[in-house]
Amino acid sequence: MNRLICILALLVLPGSAAYGQFVNDKLAEVEKNLVGNIRIKGNPPMLLTDRMAYYHVPGVSIAIIKNYKIIGVKGYGTTSDSLGKPVTEQTLFQAGSVSKSLNAVGIMKLRQENKLDLYIDINSYLQRWKFRYDSISREKTISMAQLLSHTAGVNVPGFPGYNRGSNLPDIVQLLNGRPPANTPRIQAEREPGKQMVYSGGGVLISQLAVMDITGQTYDDYMRKAVLMPLDMTHSTYGEPAGFDQIATGHYANGKEIYGRYRTYPELAAAGLWSTPGDLAKYIIEVQLACEGAAAKVLTQESARLMLQPYHNDRTGLGVFVDTLNGAVYFQHAGVTSGFRCQYYGSMKGGNGVVVMTNGDNDGIIKEIINSVGRVYKFKGLDQSVTKEIAEVPDTDLQSYTGSYYLNPQFTLLIVKESGQLYAIAPGHSKVKIIPESQSKFFIMEMPIELEFIKEGKNCVGITLKENRQISRLKKQ
Repeated sequence: MNRLICILALLVLPGSAAYGQFVNDKLAEVEKNLVGNIRIKGNPPMLLTDRMAYYHVPGVSIAIIKNYKIIGVKGYGTTSDSLGKPVTEQTLFQAGSVSKSLNAVGIMKLRQENKLDLYIDINSYLQRWKFRYDSISREKTISMAQLLSHTAGVNVPGFPGYNRGSNLPDIVQLLNGRPPANTPRIQAEREPGKQMVYSGGGVLISQLAVMDITGQTYDDYMRKAVLMPLDMTHSTYGEPAGFDQIATGHYANGKEIYGRYRTYPELAAAGLWSTPGDLAKYIIEVQLACEGAAAKVLTQESARLMLQPYHNDRTGLGVFVDTLNGAVYFQHAGVTSGFRCQYYGSMKGGNGVVVMTNGDNDGIIKEIINSVGRVYKFKGLDQSVTKEIAEVPDTDLQSYTGSYYLNPQFTLLIVKESGQLYAIAPGHSKVKIIPESQSKFFIMEMPIELEFIKEGKNCVGITLKENRQISRLKKQ
């Protein structure tokens, strides 16, 4: 009870309401303290403007949440190279798969109103289209909870979008995989309930369920039930044409997306346009609801159920739950053609960050979040690790060159150029590998470590570690 009173007091202090004035108190420090997930000892942190240029990202927008309040929102760069308009707090970006988090909020609201059961056959709610149970699904029914947690065994992980102005499929055409849809029919890919495999196709089914339950278009329901109550006035699941400031997407090389952006009729999975400030309001709503304080859309039960891992230790309903250095966050990333974004909201303390960009490279997002974690002292968000570069004799470097076999589909090539080793994976360009000891190497841009295995003076293989996965490759 004392904790609840403290939270409510924070929300009513003058100038500190959850959606009140932005003070941008430490964003200047964030701007000059960017580091990647690997930092070379002795190298100074980097500037945001330099990293935007490095990654060919014209525009960035950031929101900071502390103690259940938005304390900083700021835009950087331009909405597009050709137009040259500055990114502001009101500039809309495509939110990609972050759409799934807000979709879950809308569905939890239907559950609160006793219009939907998370655990019964989804076909109970579908009128215009029915999910086809077959031998792959083993006649097991799928539920809304499984669709939101990617455990329904449904196909189609993501969607490529459509050129602006092209003939768009309706939702039944999308679900049936019929022209002009550019993805296959949504159907069983594996037995439901067995494992978590990311499926935008499953979330598309939830979109139709919302429409059939409410009798409304999806964007109308989400606007009235979620966006308006949360005062997300710069967000829409429809076309953003009515908004003054819209970012243009850019490919990884900095070139603008044809038509400025692609359109995603798969609204629940990828169709949200928003700003970091608006997404911060969603994060605070979930945080406060979990505390049982001043919820605008979600009850405490709904918020906690949404964030409770459903199948494994990190997959909730529309969110992922990660423990970072002992601190627990709910989060989701978003990717569409030309846009990348990421948010984190702490499960305790009311802290968080949202980063949205109009570039096709998420490296800069990781660097910004590392800086935010360090500057604001948000435990766990700074994932950077400091490493030293070791001196390795040229003879050893030469002995490491060659081909390393894992399976018929994957052979890794190690080459040496001007005293530097590079790794070339099938279908990828070469990347620099940097020594931290005589036999251990790492890659700056990826969470990959390599250790060369020697027998006497000869190198016989590589142990390849990527996140928690370890592979052993034999030298050919």
